[in-house]
Amino acid sequence: MHNLPWQEAKLFIRNDDTNIEKVNIKLDLMESANGVVRKKENLHLVQVFLLRMRMVNIEKFINQYVTKRSESMFAQDINANEERLKEGIDGKNILVIGGAGSIGSSFIKTILHYTPKSLVVVDVNENALAELTRDLRTDPNLKVPEDYVTYPMDYSSKVFEKMFRKRCGFDIVLLPLARSGEADDVVLIL
Repeated sequence: MHNLPWQEAKLFIRNDDTNIEKVNIKLDLMESANGVVRKKENLHLVQVFLLRMRMVNIEKFINQYVTKRSESMFAQDINANEERLKEGIDGKNILVIGGAGSIGSSFIKTILHYTPKSLVVVDVNENALAELTRDLRTDPNLKVPEDYVTYPMDYSSKVFEKMFRKRCGFDIVLLPLARSGEADDVVLIL
């Protein structure tokens, strides 16, 4: 991870069902695994932000202040190939290795607009898997299959091999490869 520049965010935070408070927050978005910001003068504002963050529409915030667009850059391609995607995903058994990362989780959120038979997500980061599961289960637009399983393990382990053999393989396997300082590659096996 690397430090991001100072960013000013205007957040509309819901205090209760009727009042909305406008809060300006200046944050130094620094590398941190657990959300703790290391700049003391911002600590109070960050604490307020973290406590109320669950009440903010994160997707709307990202669209407005980060990506500065309201729809995915892939929306046009997805819409143009809707039938092919439906045919290729519906009823399939899918494995996503590294599924709690940015590429893997985006792939999962895209395919769950369809109806795969099963979805198995493998990642070494157990906390990220739990967060992914919360995100998927709370989004009413996603069709999480009944056979949805996460495994906190490395895909090169004997446990992974045992799981893979027990499930008799998969119809679709996604393995996003991100290497430091290089372009990201994605291996999709159909």
